[in-house]
Amino acid sequence: MDRVEYAPEVQKLVLDDMLVDAGVQPLLHTVLTGVHGEGRRVTELHVHGKGGQLVLRPRIVVDASGDLDACIEPGPPS
Repeated sequence: MDRVEYAPEVQKLVLDDMLVDAGVQPLLHTVLTGVHGEGRRVTELHVHGKGGQLVLRPRIVVDASGDLDACIEPGPPS
C-alpha cells in the first residue's frame, strides 16, 4: 500500500487540537510585520491580525512561512 486515504477536513481539526494540546496558541489570519533580535536570537515578533497589532516575545520560533519571514540577519558579536 503506497498511500493512505484521509479526510482533509477532519485532519485539519485533529492537527489544530494537537497544537493546542502542546501549548501552542495559533494566530490565524495574522501577518508578520517585523522581527527584532539580539545576535542570532529572535527577541520580538511584530504581527498584525484582526485584533490589531501584537508584539510577541517568543521562547521558540518555528518559521513555517516557506519564505524565512521570521529570520533575522545576525549582527556583529556583542
